[in-house]
Amino acid sequence: MSFLKSVLKAQDALADQELTALTSKNQELKERKTFLEDQCNDLSSKKTAKEAELNLLKKKLDMVVEFSENRKLTAEKKLEEKLYELNATKNELLAADKYLKVTEAEMEKYGREVEEMREELQESNLTFNHKIAVQERNALANWMKARYWETRMMQQSRENACLKYRLRMMQREMLPVGSVRRDLMPGRPELQKPVWQASRVVPRMYSSTNPQKDPEMHTIARSVREFPHCPGLLHMPYHMGWNVPDFPPPHPPPQWWTWGPRAHLVPPPHGLRSKSEACGVQGDNSSTMPEKVPEKNQGNHFVM
Repeated sequence: MSFLKSVLKAQDALADQELTALTSKNQELKERKTFLEDQCNDLSSKKTAKEAELNLLKKKLDMVVEFSENRKLTAEKKLEEKLYELNATKNELLAADKYLKVTEAEMEKYGREVEEMREELQESNLTFNHKIAVQERNALANWMKARYWETRMMQQSRENACLKYRLRMMQREMLPVGSVRRDLMPGRPELQKPVWQASRVVPRMYSSTNPQKDPEMHTIARSVREFPHCPGLLHMPYHMGWNVPDFPPPHPPPQWWTWGPRAHLVPPPHGLRSKSEACGVQGDNSSTMPEKVPEKNQGNHFVM
């Protein structure tokens, strides 16, 4: 029994030890559980905070993604607009390049036309100036010819009057020797007062020998009163018949220009003419001389 008691005691002691160990272990487990619960609560709170933070980050991420997408869409739209504008600008540049080439070609064409027009204008100006110069020279030549022929007409009219008066005087035999005054006649070198004619006594003139006044006497110059006695044959004036000895024919009108086209003047023939020519038949000696003698001057051409 004692053995049984000892066994029981040993079992009790072992049970106590086990119980103590279990109690201590249970206590440790409780403490562990409390610690783990605290740790779990702590982790739960951290989890909650992290989840809240995660949700916030998700929201932020969603906002960023949405903003990025919006920005991407905006950028794509802007890129499309830029590409469209770039294509439009490129097309405009191509069109402008073509227009520039066409404009350059037109400018070259217009430049050539302007140069041609300028050359034509210069040629027209030169031609016009040349024509003006020719017309001025012709006008000057015509003016000189007109002055020359006016002088010739005045001389011709004077010679006509002189010759008519002399013809009447000689036909009426009204020129007795020494009965007239021998005055100098200007412009008539062959009718000047001869040196051999000395002063002589003028006989008395009666009414029967006194010459009658001619109605055309007023057409003669004032310095010419009566014609002197001419012992020889009657010669034509030096500028009328052009056959007076020792007096060459008159020269053609002078040319007052030094350049440009010149008038072709045929010089008069030199030497003595025939009797018919000396009596008043005038030839065409130059382009400026008349072909026929006017009717008012035909009274000068006569044969004594």
